[in-house]
Amino acid sequence: MRNSRGFALSERGGSGRCPLYVGKRPVAKQDADPEEAASLELPLGAPVMTVVHTARAEDGRVLEVSESTWPADRIVIVDEYAIEPEAVEPDSPSEV
Repeated sequence: MRNSRGFALSERGGSGRCPLYVGKRPVAKQDADPEEAASLELPLGAPVMTVVHTARAEDGRVLEVSESTWPADRIVIVDEYAIEPEAVEPDSPSEV
C-alpha cells in the first residue's frame, strides 16, 4: 500500500542488534487526503486512522519509524500493557 511506509535502522555490535528501549505510537483519526483515498479506494474525506510508531534505544537514538493508515471502519486497536503491582513514582511528568 502506498501510504503505509516505514524503515528500520539497526546497529550491529559484538552482541548483535541494538535492543529497543522505548516505543511510542500515537493514533489519530483524520480525513483521507487524495492519495490515501485513492490507495485505500475510499471517498475523499472518508475517516482514516493513522499510526506513527517510533522505537528508540536507551540512549535516545531512533531505531525504527513507521507510519500506517487504515480505513477507520476496518481497524480495531488493542492496547495491552503490564500493570505494576505497586505504584511507581515517575521520573518525569507525563506528556499527556
